[in-house]
Amino acid sequence: MIRLALALLQAPTSVQAPAVADPYPVYVWRQGGPGPSPAWAEAIRALGFRGTNIQGGELPTTATQLGLAFYADHLARREVFHRDSNDPAWKLCLEEFERTRTPAALLRTPSLDDRKVLEVMRADVTQRAARAAAAGARFVSITDEPSFTVGANPLDFDWSPPAILSFRERLRARWPRVEDLKAALGPNAAHHDRTLPFLTDEAVAHAAAPGPWNFAGWNATRESADATFASALASAAEAARTAAPSVPVGFLGGRPPGAFGGMDWRALLRWRPDVLEIYDVGAARELVRALAPQAALIDTAFLADAGAEYTPDLVPARMSWLFARGGRATILWSNAALFDASEGEQPRAALQATEGALAVSARARALRALAEQVRVSSPARSEIGIVVSQPSIRAGWLFDARRDGTTWPRRFSTHEYEHSTALASLDSWFTLLEDLGYSPRAIDARDLSSNPLPRMLVLPRTLALSREESDAIRRHVVQGGYLLAEGRPGILDGDLCGGAGGALDDLFRLEPAKFVGFADENLEPSALAIRSAAGSIILEPQLRSGASPSPSIAFAGAEDRALLLNISVALDRDARLEPASPSARALRALLRPWIEKHLAAPPIIARSESGLPLAVHREPFDGGMVAFVTVNVRRRPKLARRDPIDVTLELRGLWSRAKAVRIDGGAAPLPVDENGTVRLRLDPKHLAAVRFSL
Repeated sequence: MIRLALALLQAPTSVQAPAVADPYPVYVWRQGGPGPSPAWAEAIRALGFRGTNIQGGELPTTATQLGLAFYADHLARREVFHRDSNDPAWKLCLEEFERTRTPAALLRTPSLDDRKVLEVMRADVTQRAARAAAAGARFVSITDEPSFTVGANPLDFDWSPPAILSFRERLRARWPRVEDLKAALGPNAAHHDRTLPFLTDEAVAHAAAPGPWNFAGWNATRESADATFASALASAAEAARTAAPSVPVGFLGGRPPGAFGGMDWRALLRWRPDVLEIYDVGAARELVRALAPQAALIDTAFLADAGAEYTPDLVPARMSWLFARGGRATILWSNAALFDASEGEQPRAALQATEGALAVSARARALRALAEQVRVSSPARSEIGIVVSQPSIRAGWLFDARRDGTTWPRRFSTHEYEHSTALASLDSWFTLLEDLGYSPRAIDARDLSSNPLPRMLVLPRTLALSREESDAIRRHVVQGGYLLAEGRPGILDGDLCGGAGGALDDLFRLEPAKFVGFADENLEPSALAIRSAAGSIILEPQLRSGASPSPSIAFAGAEDRALLLNISVALDRDARLEPASPSARALRALLRPWIEKHLAAPPIIARSESGLPLAVHREPFDGGMVAFVTVNVRRRPKLARRDPIDVTLELRGLWSRAKAVRIDGGAAPLPVDENGTVRLRLDPKHLAAVRFSL
């Protein structure tokens, strides 16, 4: 399936498309800059870029008459799945809700539970997909940056009559008996046909009170919104595939999982998209690669984003880092940044490319040559799985929002991605384990009972666990697996009820008097408290430990097969990038021996005296493997602005006798010494690709 999706993405499907298959296609997103013309198309091709975008109802002839490949975006009309924060309809709803705090302001337009809306949407998608396929589209995208609200912005959509009806139908499916509905949701749920969606105002106020808590009604409301959004997107995809069966179908601008916006990835990916663009926030990329291994990953290079740390000179670096993590195509944003020309200009002479365009062109050529050798991207099997729990992410949002009070609707996307404790914890665990040489994979908590599990599970700030999930975790440990967790897993159940204790307390032999909870966690640097005792570790800003003046750092249980960290690993996300951070060093000193005691050492460990953390992304290749070595500084890319560094790769086990060939920039054999060590030079702003064979 992966090979099929990539072949469709790369190969021409019409005589109107360019005849050369491209293992690493680059598409120029047309915003600003010179308009389409033969001179512009020739300049695009001279840079090594062979494609552009067609938007909404635009005719494909804009690209095909110039001999350019294209992808078709926004098969659905923009307002169905995508609105910007300055959209008048969105601003009206937000401002009216903040003024009145009533559901009358919470009508999503259009409502995705309205059958007539969906019929019109499917007709639009069918027409645009068929037209794109006939013209030779490389792939089609249902929408860009899809959201049930705007991005991750929070608002209690949707209170339209069709949405309320859908909500009640889902309540009836979940709790068929009225008695069970009342017991689960409380007195506000008198009957299925009279129960209204639960408001976030009430949930935030409830979260500010001491536990125990019951957020079941609010969780059911958010779950219903996610289900509606996923169902509508799947319906659009079905229409596109019916109209264009030979063209890859997907969507662009996917965001990290969240409480709002519809980003429940397990639900979104049920229709198995062929092509996806995923923003690199909150481990979203790792989650999608695990749940949708068949999807070809496309990334956007924001060459003109003045607010991004990596523009303009680190855009090629980001392309390389994303290639190492599965990226096999790039969309350049935008045309305005590629040429020294005015918007709409129709030049007669050759266009002059900017320095940024030339740098991206050179990097794209290098990655294209590498992709010729490694066309299919599939992560190596991992012994460590990081559990992603959608209810826990919702609960994390609620506890974060307590600080905001009634201003919670202003927790906009940019704030959420930077300050969400749930996303910070996910990010931190992935980078922490990568720093230790491992390549963890993501596992949705709902799949713990059905999938073969890796030997070690990691629970990152997993506040909520259903009975089935906690039983599956406990069974995994009892049967010989291992568990690593932070905080107190499962203080809430799968419906977000509880607070008296954790679902896995017995597994860790938890001593409550020595436990520090997550009630007052803070990500601000000033809140860090560093404990100087043996095993210096990041601790919570407020230490409430009952009778114990010195809280324990960790609790081991189940014959040392389960380890609970009494700390906030989320704080390591930035601490690890500080020079000589004592807390980051101590955390790794604590975890490395415990993990290596139970798991085989990683086949490759990368080391450098440069002070830059490194990551090794391994993929199976022709009976051996390819290792992509990069610096691991995507939270702070400016650290890569330095000269090449010396890197040592330590090969473990059978791989210590492997043959090594460096394949980025050619095919240069690398000597492996008697200790299984390989030495190489790494440009921090690029990658090193090494093929190993036994």
